[in-house]
Amino acid sequence: MSQEAPFHCRFITMNYIDAGPSWRAVPHTHPFWELVYIREGKQSVAFPDHAGLELTGGANEIFLYPPNCYHFEYNPASVPLHTVYIGFTTDALPAEAPCLVSDSTLRIHTLLRWLEEAAGSFFPRQTDLCYAITTMIVAAVKHFRDCAGEETAAPPFIERIRRYIRENPHLPHSTSSLARFVNLSRYHFIHLYKLHAGISPMRDVRRIRLELAARKLLTEKVSIREVAIQVGLPELSHFSRSFKKQFGISPSRFRRNAEGRSLRR
Repeated sequence: MSQEAPFHCRFITMNYIDAGPSWRAVPHTHPFWELVYIREGKQSVAFPDHAGLELTGGANEIFLYPPNCYHFEYNPASVPLHTVYIGFTTDALPAEAPCLVSDSTLRIHTLLRWLEEAAGSFFPRQTDLCYAITTMIVAAVKHFRDCAGEETAAPPFIERIRRYIRENPHLPHSTSSLARFVNLSRYHFIHLYKLHAGISPMRDVRRIRLELAARKLLTEKVSIREVAIQVGLPELSHFSRSFKKQFGISPSRFRRNAEGRSLRR
C-alpha cells in the first residue's frame, strides 16, 4: 500500500469568538492558514476577492481560509455564536479558494479539545505536542475536503436534535423522546444517528450538556450544583465524575484555574 509523503505543520495561535446576533468582524487577512470551528450557532463569511463568494456554516462545521485570504465574518442568526479558531502553517494544503467542511464524526472536535489542553498548559515538549495535534487536525480536514464529494452529508435531523438539546439541556432526554421529536422510530433513530454522527444519541446528549456546563462555569457566577441542575445532570457526584472524564479535570478545579488559563474565552 502506497503512503503519502509526510507533511509539516506549525501551530501559531488559538482563540475564541463568543458573539451576539449583531456581531460583524472587520475585513482582514492573515499571513497563515486559519481554521474556524463552529461550536454553536451559525456563521457567515464573505470573500470579496473570490468573486463575491459567501459561505454559511452551522454547528460542527469548519471554515478553512488560505493565507492572505481577504474575508470578514458575521453572525447571520438571532442566537449567539461560539467558535474556536486556530492559525497554522502547513505544506499539506494547496492555497486554493476557502472552503466549508463538515465534522460529522466529531473527530476534529475531539482534536481541538486536545489542542486546547496542550496549549493551555506548560510542560516539557509542549510545543512539539501542539505541532503534532495540529498536524492531526490538518490531516483530518484534508481528508474531509478531499472526500467531500464521496461522503454522505449528515441528515438535517441530527443538527435539529443538537440544537434542541442545547436549548433544553435540563429536560429528561432519552432515545425515545428524541426519536419522537424528529418523528422516527426509536430503532431507526439510534441506527441513523450513530451512522451519520459517529456517536450514540445519549453520548451526544452528555457531551453537549458537559460543554454547556464548562461554558457556564467560566461565564456565570452560580454554584457548581446549580450549573449541574441547569444542564440536566442534577446529581452532583455523577456530574463531577462525568465532567472529569470529559475534560480531565474536576468542575471545581476547572473554575479555579479559569483565570490563569490562556484558554479563557
